[in-house]
Amino acid sequence: MTKVNLDTIKPWITRQITELLGFEDDVVIEFIFNQLEERVNYLEFILIYTLSKNCTYVFLNNFSFKAS
Repeated sequence: MTKVNLDTIKPWITRQITELLGFEDDVVIEFIFNQLEERVNYLEFILIYTLSKNCTYVFLNNFSFKAS
């Protein structure tokens, strides 16, 4: 699984925050980027763990069903 590329959505986030605040606030924008990066890393871990666990379960169930 490849990592989520936050660099592609950062310009959009910057524009949205700037529109909401009425000015560009680097501190707020960087805070949001840091929060997103932490959460994306956590979500990637959870997804990889869950998918690998579920894929193994599905594979073993299908394999045992076809083997019998």
